[in-house]
Amino acid sequence: MLFKRFFSAVPFEKEVLLKKMKYLATKRGIVENEIIFERFIDSSFDQLNDSDIVIFNDFLQEYDWDIFAWISGQRNAPEKYERSNMFKILKENIFPKLPLHK
Repeated sequence: MLFKRFFSAVPFEKEVLLKKMKYLATKRGIVENEIIFERFIDSSFDQLNDSDIVIFNDFLQEYDWDIFAWISGQRNAPEKYERSNMFKILKENIFPKLPLHK
């Protein structure tokens, strides 16, 4: 939650925010999410608008198994994520290209 308060209270440079989010994204409870998020940040983070960056920050606060179920299509994600460009990129461009996806 400290990151959330930092994010909303202080103007940010995108490069600094990227580093913080990449750290949070690669320190997950399950390795599949670490791989998904690392590829997402490396390939697609620059495509996000400010609104999607806020949503991605919120997304990183969710439980790992929920995140994986949403991205893999096992369960429906909350509407705020489903509508976001960030989620569309994760679900349509990143997840299908992973070796764990057959």
